[in-house]
Amino acid sequence: MLAQLADPGDTETTPYWVIYEDGSVGHVATTGGAPELAKPGRLVTEAEYQERAGQLAADRQAYLDALAAEDLARTRAAYEAFLAASFPEAVARQMSGYTGPPLEPVSGQSVPADS
Repeated sequence: MLAQLADPGDTETTPYWVIYEDGSVGHVATTGGAPELAKPGRLVTEAEYQERAGQLAADRQAYLDALAAEDLARTRAAYEAFLAASFPEAVARQMSGYTGPPLEPVSGQSVPADS
């Protein structure tokens, strides 16, 4: 029975590209014709797949960039607040988690020196 299921001569695979209804993409290789999809979607050309995959990658990068900008703004605000409360610069960085460049003093102010 196992010999019937695993035919070593049937190793030629055919690639298929999928765009699912939820917008995700998939790549499937089969040895027995077009695949049955596990969730709703449609088979597409490799070019359509590459275009959608590129769009998803760009969207993901834009999302990650937005998260990083929000994180920088949040930690910088905390850093500025610690400096305004006369904490040493190193302490302000550590407590805020700010990793950006040191702030330039506003005219008439000085950034507290490390103790």
